[in-house]
Amino acid sequence: MASDAEQRYLAAMASSDGPPYATAEVARAWGAENQRQTSPHSDSLIQKGLIWSPRRGQVDFTVPPFAEFLLEHHPIAGFHDD
Repeated sequence: MASDAEQRYLAAMASSDGPPYATAEVARAWGAENQRQTSPHSDSLIQKGLIWSPRRGQVDFTVPPFAEFLLEHHPIAGFHDD
C-alpha cells in the first residue's frame, strides 16, 4: 500500500508530461524544492513495484494506463478537477 506521500508522488507523476516522467518535474508537481526531497518516495514506490526508472532522472508507471486511472478515479491532492 502506498503512503499518503507516495500517493501524492503518483499523482504528481500522472499530472506531469510523460511517459517517461522527468523526476525534476515530478518533484516540482509534488511541491518539493528539489528532487532529493522526493527520492525516498520514488525509491519506495520502485521497491513496491508501482513505478520503475527507465534511465537516470526518469520514472514511469509499471502499469501503462495507471496515470489515466489516477487522473480519472483518485481524488489526490487536487491534481484532477471533475
